[in-house]
Amino acid sequence: MSLIENQLDSMMPLELEWKSGDPEKLLAGRLEIHYHKINESNLQKLMPELLLRDAELAEIINNAKDRMHQKFVKDLTVLQKKGYLWPDIEIETLTWCLESLLEKLQNRVSKGEDVDYQQFAKIFCRTLFPPESLQKMRTGKI
Repeated sequence: MSLIENQLDSMMPLELEWKSGDPEKLLAGRLEIHYHKINESNLQKLMPELLLRDAELAEIINNAKDRMHQKFVKDLTVLQKKGYLWPDIEIETLTWCLESLLEKLQNRVSKGEDVDYQQFAKIFCRTLFPPESLQKMRTGKI
């Protein structure tokens, strides 16, 4: 059990830190690498059945999701303070929406369905950032 617990943080989707460059390309690349690593481990295929049979593992997964949620809120708060996000969207609601998108992506990947990470990243980034912020990132002004 401790082996799985130690690996969970690396299995959680992504860090919401943004540097200069195209955020859509950066995110698409991160997601593709992330899900490629998970598919190599084959743990994603076993996880649904393990969660049904093991309450302790389910609790560990829920705790990891809670940590991820708190990290999202923290990272988004930093981005909001810097003025990069939509100013009229509340962080907790934005976090919930982004987590929902990531969960749907996870479901598609675990079913073996094709995923266009570039299209997903485009929607994800446009949900986060107004056009001015995206343009500043692409041109290196952020």
